[in-house]
Amino acid sequence: MQKNKKELIFVQKNYSPSNPPPINTQKFIELHADEDINALALARRRYPELSDEEWQLCLRQIEGRQKARHKLPEIAASGEWLYPARLSMEQCSSELTAKYKQLIVSKTGAEVLVDLTGGFGIDCYYMSAAVQEAHYVERNADLCRIAAHNLHTGGRNIDIHNTDAEAFIMSSDGERLLQKRTIVYLDPARRSANGGKVFRIEDCEPDIRRLLPILRAHANIIILLKLSPMLDISAAQKTLGGGWQVHVTAAGGEVKEVLMLKAGTENSAEEPETTAIDLKKQTVFRFRQEEERECVCPLCEGLKTYLYEPDSAILKAGAYKLAGTRFGLEKLAANTHLYTSDIYVDDYPGRVFRITDEEPQKGGSYHVMTRNHPLKPEQLARQLRVKEGGEKFIIGTRTGKKAVTIVAEILH
Repeated sequence: MQKNKKELIFVQKNYSPSNPPPINTQKFIELHADEDINALALARRRYPELSDEEWQLCLRQIEGRQKARHKLPEIAASGEWLYPARLSMEQCSSELTAKYKQLIVSKTGAEVLVDLTGGFGIDCYYMSAAVQEAHYVERNADLCRIAAHNLHTGGRNIDIHNTDAEAFIMSSDGERLLQKRTIVYLDPARRSANGGKVFRIEDCEPDIRRLLPILRAHANIIILLKLSPMLDISAAQKTLGGGWQVHVTAAGGEVKEVLMLKAGTENSAEEPETTAIDLKKQTVFRFRQEEERECVCPLCEGLKTYLYEPDSAILKAGAYKLAGTRFGLEKLAANTHLYTSDIYVDDYPGRVFRITDEEPQKGGSYHVMTRNHPLKPEQLARQLRVKEGGEKFIIGTRTGKKAVTIVAEILH
């Protein structure tokens, strides 16, 4: 184990047994593993024995470990992974979402995985467990060195290629792999030249539109795209063309990823399915966009006993009417994505409230939320003179064209 820990440092900074680090940086990392990273960064003068290079290495590994405990608990528990710069840690998939992609890959029957945007390597690590052969492609040499250590430390037999996506698929290796039953994965960078966030497909790097014709020319190729949770799915389908399965993942009420899946030459007349899933609650809602377009959800004439709010993944996927009709619910208003009924649906994929007849009490404590309401939650709270907290909810919304305020208690 001690040998592995030394190798961990050697890989990160190109140290070798003949050129060792000046002190035991691994010991420093372990001693300060739980300290506040910002406070530690300000204590630089207390550790003059550390070179600037060693100091930055230690801070990066301590911060990476701390983030991984929540985002990547299995990997954090191993204690042997190297962590990249902060931006790469922020952009990498969580363990929860990476495992879902592993499940998708396992259902495609692919034999080979080619991850054209390797990054930190979390997706490649998990998806590779579902195939016989895996390739990690990344143009950043530092990330490749980190991935070479991590992916092999994790027990995966993955080939590392330090090149960009287009160069790899045009190479002899790429051409050979495109002849197999291969799934090609792309997670384009969503940062502009000045570092700002972008989410439209045409603004991301690499340019998926440029790569798709090459990939789709091969009958055996399956393409999996990870796109921004801010993405306009309808606009993306127009940009990429039809025939894509859509998977929207959420956790804890927050949309995490939009995934799009397609076989390279697949042109089925049947519209592909859209899957909306909350990975923590394990609620799954599947539909076809044609169903949503043809669906008619009745509007309520008045509030009933229960109020229903769909999971965020369902709303992101665009099932605004089906989220009501499938469960016999009525919509509050055409543009209000809340539903009501006198019947309690205990397995509803979202939150369920019981509406009370109470008026908000001035000075009382409530959780305040607004849906299709002219005021933001904090504005409504000020208007009603209530405080944040307590057990009950105040919900500002609309029924028909009328703005209403509802007091409710959450059931699940």
